[in-house]
Amino acid sequence: MRALASSLVFGVWLVAACGDDDASSSSGTGAGATTGAGAGATTGSGATTGTGNTSTGSGNTGGGGSGVGGGPPQGTPMLVAVGYGGRRLSSLDGLVWENDIIVDPNGGDDNNLFRGVGFGDGVFVAVGGGSEGQVATSTDGVSWTFQSPATSWIGDVAFLGGVFVAAGGNGLRIRSTDGGVTWTDDQGYYAGHYRGIAAGNGVFVAAGHTYGGGDQGLISTTTDGVTWTAEQTGGATFHSITYGAGAFVAVGNDRCSVSSDGATWSDCAISATDLGHVVFGDGLFALRAAEGIFTSADGMTWQSVAAQQPPQGILGFGAGTWVGASWPGHLFGSADLLGWQTATVDDGPAIVDVQLGFIE
Repeated sequence: MRALASSLVFGVWLVAACGDDDASSSSGTGAGATTGAGAGATTGSGATTGTGNTSTGSGNTGGGGSGVGGGPPQGTPMLVAVGYGGRRLSSLDGLVWENDIIVDPNGGDDNNLFRGVGFGDGVFVAVGGGSEGQVATSTDGVSWTFQSPATSWIGDVAFLGGVFVAAGGNGLRIRSTDGGVTWTDDQGYYAGHYRGIAAGNGVFVAAGHTYGGGDQGLISTTTDGVTWTAEQTGGATFHSITYGAGAFVAVGNDRCSVSSDGATWSDCAISATDLGHVVFGDGLFALRAAEGIFTSADGMTWQSVAAQQPPQGILGFGAGTWVGASWPGHLFGSADLLGWQTATVDDGPAIVDVQLGFIE
């Protein structure tokens, strides 16, 4: 997948690079694609409605992974980045990165790949894999412990109410109540891949796409990681999801949808194409598109911030810094999404996700 290094938008490259076990799957596109991930959802430019349960409660902030969950965060803020070749590194300010671990400098879509990272109850949980799911945990962002692998690759992980919930390839959805050490309640095979998961309003929402006969957007929700709503399909595919300001925002290459509960979805108002990784931080949703960086206060209405900026993708926010990345291992930091400072420039494996946590 390194041949995709010239991709215009890092987020779009990420969807293609995080390959699948099933040869029939793809990330898909869909200019003008509609929202509505509900079962039997109709097409059209307006909102559509699916099935699912509505929950209320506090949620997380941050990227496609998880936030700190319940109550004010305690400890020192730390950002953890993960990516190809088993790469993990950490930063206290988003500008100086340390503790760089690389298992395979030439890693690809294999079992060393970390696709996402979450945080909760004092634990960072990094997930990924290729032919099987990879899980590693850390309480300080420096030392990591590998846990038992899952049955399929894991796309992302989120935390809420004392529970980590992860979702990934071939319908994989699992949960952990012991800080990512053991995982249970596997939902079994489904002909779809979950690329991201976010938590808020008392509910986890996993987003991705079906495969094998016309790719469509895929949504599934749960309040506890044990019982899930029926898979909701329709419209163009998703590759990233986040929660903030009382809303879930899910995006695909040319699709942006917003929901308060993961059940009913509406089209976002954004004049952009090739939408990359979507994150929430500092009271704003943000993403990098082909036309530049866009932000939104509510997930529905988006504004262009700047047409030309160094990062090809925005991966996270924390310690007052937005973190962006470009191929292969370049990280950038910005306080306002306008002026960017180069944080790392190397030829190491690409970074694909960043998570804020708090250490003792």
